Amino acid sequence: MDSAEFVDKHRAVLTQRVTTVMPIADYLLQMGVIHDEAYSNISAAQTSPAKMRELYMALQTGGVKAKSAFYTSLLKNARFLVEELNTTIVASCESNTSSLPGGAASTETENTKQSAGNKIKVPLLLVSTLDELDSKQLERFQGYLNYGVTGFDPIPNSQLENATTMKTVDLLVTRWCDDGALINTQNILKLMGLNKLANALVKK
Repeated sequence: MDSAEFVDKHRAVLTQRVTTVMPIADYLLQMGVIHDEAYSNISAAQTSPAKMRELYMALQTGGVKAKSAFYTSLLKNARFLVEELNTTIVASCESNTSSLPGGAASTETENTKQSAGNKIKVPLLLVSTLDELDSKQLERFQGYLNYGVTGFDPIPNSQLENATTMKTVDLLVTRWCDDGALINTQNILKLMGLNKLANALVKK
């Protein structure tokens, strides 16, 4: 996983757990990755998660270069968290994937590989699918994430409260990685009786 991919993949966790935001912002400003206005917005935010959300917004215009610089600063200012994400979360993903019904060669996993072969980014695919749900359906979908996913670590209700579609997808991918997020989304949609949407998810 390259640095930019790491920054995207672990956005939800980094937003919640990075506390040394201003030293990171100082570095990015010095490197010319973010501008004065973005720096001011980060500085003005009242909490570390709020500062991180502003920082991520600023990174979007800088592309891969900006995310690589952010990762470099993370290694200096939050190395323990980077190392944790590079080990425990990867291990969790591997464990979850291996526990899928039918093993690694299951139909769902093969469908996931097909999607990857078509170069469709799983988070983007999930967002476009969950955007089809109305607010009540999204809330019901989120309820399954806390108790209805066999063989996978649940996502706590505290993290799902008032979560938008984008936030929900961030949590899915962070907790279960691409394969687990895609497979569980499809299964939950079927449990909700949304078979057409679930089947369309695999075909995209």
